[in-house]
Amino acid sequence: NPNRLENPSTQYKDKLQRKVVLHRYGENKKDKVVLDITYAELEQYKESHTVCEICGRSVTETIKWKSKYAAKTLCIDHDHKNNKFRGMLCHNCNTKLGWYEIYQGKINEYLSK
Repeated sequence: NPNRLENPSTQYKDKLQRKVVLHRYGENKKDKVVLDITYAELEQYKESHTVCEICGRSVTETIKWKSKYAAKTLCIDHDHKNNKFRGMLCHNCNTKLGWYEIYQGKINEYLSK
């Protein structure tokens, strides 16, 4: 929301200076991942990156059917090894990239046949 950056409340100003924290729900109940980017930097990045950085489609273009569970925003992509922010992806590309990273060795081995 651009107005939040122009006239931020004290609480929001405080948040903008902190690093982005992602919550993952898995085996360890609630894992927190702290990225190498602040909320202010992320807000600025989102303003200039409104489509998926892999397929180039907007969120609405990637949704095949209307569902209350469909992603409403682009996903924050990061390297799971070092928590480095990489960019904004649609849900489809984000999950496919994660799958590729897990099976990259086997995929390359198969393709080299």
